[in-house]
Amino acid sequence: MRSLRPLVCLLLLCWNMPVMHAQQRSIVHDAAVVLLENGSQLPPEGEPIKCGLSAVTNALSLRSVKGNVMAGAAATMLTRPVLQTSIARSGFRVHFDTTGVNTPALLDGSGAGIPGTARAYVDSVFASLAYVTPVETQELGYGVLPPDDTLNGGPEYDVFIMELGSMYGYTTPDGSPPDGGTATTFMTIDNDFAFVHPAVNRGIPALHVTLAHELHHALQIGNYGYWQNDIFFYEITSTWMEDVLYPAVNDYYEYLQASWGHFRSPERAFTSNDLICYSRSIWGHYIAARYGREMMRTTWEQVRSARPMSAIDRALRTRGFDAPSAFAEWSLWNYFTGARSQPSKYYPDGADYPPMAEIPVEYHPPSREITGSLAPFASRYYQLMRTPDTMTVIVANIDLAAATEQSAGKDYTFDFRATRPNDTYLATPIGLYAHLGVATAVNWASWFVVGDTVRRNVDPSQYIEGRAFPNPFLPGTHSRVAMPVDGADQVTGSMAIFSSGLDQVYASGITTSAWYLDRQMFFWDGKGTDGLAVPSGVYVYVIDLGDRRVTGKIALVRR
Repeated sequence: MRSLRPLVCLLLLCWNMPVMHAQQRSIVHDAAVVLLENGSQLPPEGEPIKCGLSAVTNALSLRSVKGNVMAGAAATMLTRPVLQTSIARSGFRVHFDTTGVNTPALLDGSGAGIPGTARAYVDSVFASLAYVTPVETQELGYGVLPPDDTLNGGPEYDVFIMELGSMYGYTTPDGSPPDGGTATTFMTIDNDFAFVHPAVNRGIPALHVTLAHELHHALQIGNYGYWQNDIFFYEITSTWMEDVLYPAVNDYYEYLQASWGHFRSPERAFTSNDLICYSRSIWGHYIAARYGREMMRTTWEQVRSARPMSAIDRALRTRGFDAPSAFAEWSLWNYFTGARSQPSKYYPDGADYPPMAEIPVEYHPPSREITGSLAPFASRYYQLMRTPDTMTVIVANIDLAAATEQSAGKDYTFDFRATRPNDTYLATPIGLYAHLGVATAVNWASWFVVGDTVRRNVDPSQYIEGRAFPNPFLPGTHSRVAMPVDGADQVTGSMAIFSSGLDQVYASGITTSAWYLDRQMFFWDGKGTDGLAVPSGVYVYVIDLGDRRVTGKIALVRR
């Protein structure tokens, strides 16, 4: 059970807001604890708080509450601190104390603060910002920090150094930006990072990755948009950015190994805003290795007009891919870590990642059924044992529409047989036949892995040119309809959709196919060129590839 000290401090704080003075020891940490605990986002006892953005987001939702502990905590997180002095340099103003508990300090070899090193610590902050800022804003192209005009003395970006207990730092938007809106921000960071583990990362290494992390939050909120129900993607990106700027620190390894991390709980929804999002910084590593580092920035450009899940899909579509197929592939990548790592095919640093947790299942002739439920954009790994063979079965829910809306999970049944009952059962590498029973097959992906052998549980011959699927297409149940084209290589062309009366309702312009279910495909979401939903009916699609045309029919049924 956690100490009652944060609660007591905040009860006292409610009488003293809105000014936050330096002598209030760790009061920001205590406020963050209360807010994170209220949102079930608090790390286990003894583990540090990586970032306070979730606490800030919770605070924004509570800022209008009056006269209780949560209101006091919210005011603490949202108020710019009042410290003893500041120094402005190169577009930043760093605020700090020279006496008292907030005084910054460098650490000696034993991890103790060195007296009289406040200015040296501040100089280290400026030195790190001088490196981080041009890389993130210019080299990686995330744009400049928007000025805050006269807040705290001038247009410089404000960084506050405080005793944060066991919290690295946090970034706070000014005012109350609307959902998806932008805002100027300020950053608060710890004054020594003495609490960090492993010991090699204490002090300056933790300072470095925190500035890389929090500066990116400032760019996200200042230049792209603040979607308060989708903090997961802000943390995924900022934690990944730490490794882009400081690859030798590897602070994110701590979150991969954690009991609440992705490698222990892959069945948690990708859109979960709780602690698991820090370990999912590996999504950034996957995206950078698979599609190039600029794909993450392209995604943030889409965040200006769409929530992160939709933005991920839109960004991948600019390269002929999509979010469902990427998530399915990412689920496979996450198996090849630790002793199973293959750096040339999957994560370059995968040997340093933990192995994926698997659920052991024994096969007893003549059949074995595995049942379960998975949230949208979540996966599960089974270790299916059939003496003398062992096969890993990966199943993933790749329903993008449900993930965007953070909908409930869906059920599945995996049936394994020694003999093949019908054509829906596909061969596995260990001589069994498998069928995945789900309500909407296009929203699921599964793999069979034995050693280095990987077989996707899909029969490409079922998806042929000229035959759209799912058909009938049920918008609301299905997020899109797919139109396969022959060939393994990505193709470029234009797609048009016509009503049964041959009136054109949609034209794509020049677009590219996406690799999905081991085929090249084009997609349509059931909307006209004007963005409005088209009515139920039979539609004809025409895909012009230059050297040939692909045509077919789609029965669209709205309920």
